[in-house]
Parts: sequence; structure tokens; C-alpha cells
Amino acid sequence: MKRKIGIALLTLGTLGLLISAGSSWYLFGQLETVTMIVPHDASIVEMNRSMYLAGDPIVDVYGNSMGKPVRVVVKDKSKILRPPEDTTLQLLPVDKQKGENPMQEQSIWLFLKPMLAGSIGAALAGAWLFKKK
Repeated sequence: MKRKIGIALLTLGTLGLLISAGSSWYLFGQLETVTMIVPHDASIVEMNRSMYLAGDPIVDVYGNSMGKPVRVVVKDKSKILRPPEDTTLQLLPVDKQKGENPMQEQSIWLFLKPMLAGSIGAALAGAWLFKKK
């Protein structure tokens, strides 16, 4: 009986590790470091660009910043704005009223850590029970 439980736990733990590793590999591959913004209307952006002076905050030209740059999962890379004033800057327009709320890297870790711990624990317990006579 212990052997059967051990096999089940070992299988469950191994599957959990494989699923966790695969899904996290996919999600981490989609991460981009962006500054999320509440975008301005196109006419306001054009007006701001015409009045832009070197040294002015570039983010303010395109929208209102939602904070510091963060790493988020971006499935559609075409949504990222790269201002010609600074092509290293990546802005991601986000409309929270439409339910847009990109998954942040910290959210991935929030779920990944317990999944990995549980899977490893199940696999180890299963291996221990499997070896026990």
C-alpha cells in the first residue's frame, strides 16, 4: 500500500514539476521591462511632441506614468511604444477600465514558489514511501 501511495506521490510531484517548469519557461520568455502608462489621446500626444524639449520627461508626452519600470508578460509586442525621443524606453499603454492588467513578474513568482515547493515535497515523499518496504 505504501508503495502505491509512493508511486502516486512521485508521479504527481514529477508532473507538477514539469507543468511548473513549462509554464514558467513560457511566461518568463514573454517578460518585458516596461513603464506602464495611462495613454493620452493621439491629439494630445501630437501636441506634447511638438512642445517637447530635450530633458523633459518623455513619459509625460505619451501618457501618465503608473510608476517605475516593471517586468510584465507582454503577449503582443506591438502594443509597446518606443518613443523616437528615446528608443531604449518602452511604454505600455494600459487601460484599467477596460480590464487591462498585465501580469507582473512578481505575480509569476507568487504562484511558482508554492507550486515548486509542493511538487518537490510530493516527489520526495513519494520516493521515500516507494523505497520503504
